[in-house]
Amino acid sequence: MELENLKDDFRKQGLGIAAISHDLQEILREFAERKNITFPLLSDVDSEIIKRFGILNHNIPKDNPNYGIPFPGQYIVDQNGVVQAKYFENNHRERVTMESVLIRNTEWKTGFLGKIETNELMLEYTANQATVKPGNHITLILDIYLKKNMHIYAPGVEGYIPITWELNQTDLYRGGPAEFPKAEILELVAIGEKVPVYRKSFRVLQDVEIAEKSILDKGLGDVSKRPELVIEGTLEYQACDDKICYVPNKLKLKFVFNVEEHDWTRTKVRRVSK
Repeated sequence: MELENLKDDFRKQGLGIAAISHDLQEILREFAERKNITFPLLSDVDSEIIKRFGILNHNIPKDNPNYGIPFPGQYIVDQNGVVQAKYFENNHRERVTMESVLIRNTEWKTGFLGKIETNELMLEYTANQATVKPGNHITLILDIYLKKNMHIYAPGVEGYIPITWELNQTDLYRGGPAEFPKAEILELVAIGEKVPVYRKSFRVLQDVEIAEKSILDKGLGDVSKRPELVIEGTLEYQACDDKICYVPNKLKLKFVFNVEEHDWTRTKVRRVSK
């Protein structure tokens, strides 16, 4: 469903979409009709292509009916058939969402969730999606626009306060490392120093793994009742202009998501073992 909902967004970025699994054509046809899927669903019954790409899920025993499924993931392939990016997980219950793939590989943008303005900067913060499911890997996005003549020290700077972004700790989600862009080097002529900084505008990304259903149920209540998940964090920075370094600032950010369950409807078509 995620791909179907985003198919027009992919096409606007010059990308076609298709999915492949080891399911029978009949199973894929039933699924496509039930969910109104209009993009190609490819059947790799003997997992020949899956094995050729080296993505066969070896955690599934050969005597298990599910043997032959791939590790969950996505490829982005250019017009010459060359893989430009790939996203895979070892756990079949976890998924990198397609919105995250779009954000990281195209100029696609999502509507922003919140906006904060200070004397030094303007911040728009959002996420790649408004609804999450157990095991989803989503992306938080912080777009920072510095005001005229302002700069902020980048991570790794010595002797100054660098910008940091930290999530509150909870069992309901797990944040990966914050991803800051490459900094530029600013020469402080008056004191003979060169330091890494950000100026004008830059984007910070962070992947967040949503917990499995049992943990969400315990912390939020029954996921099937569509509770809300709140992710909170703190952006800390010190901004300077050509003459003054201002008092360090902390911005508290809150992301609120709807939570829904995966579709576990079973197909009526049965795969017969050879």
